[in-house]
Amino acid sequence: MWKFELNDQNGSIRITTSYTDNSVKMLIEDNGAGISKDIIQKITRLLGLPMRDLLRTTEQVYKDAGLDDPDLTDEDILEALAECPSLLQRPIVIVDDSKAAIGRPPESVLEIL
Repeated sequence: MWKFELNDQNGSIRITTSYTDNSVKMLIEDNGAGISKDIIQKITRLLGLPMRDLLRTTEQVYKDAGLDDPDLTDEDILEALAECPSLLQRPIVIVDDSKAAIGRPPESVLEIL
């Protein structure tokens, strides 16, 4: 069993995974308080991707908010992600606080393990 817990001024997230019978079970508990800009920036650095690549472009809120505007700055996108965490690509897996991968496709996570 593996556990990860994150607590900051915005709330907490707890992730517990276990491996049994050739399958992985994952439990995610989130108090719904959102994600801080500092954490989003850290995730971006670990992924080594532009801020824009963290956006879920198929979400209706993405279109409604005009986030497809190529003139938006990283700060604009960061603000949108902090205000509406559902825009954030997921799942994002972070290993040893030094490597990260977006789990789409799931095999991409194997590269950081």
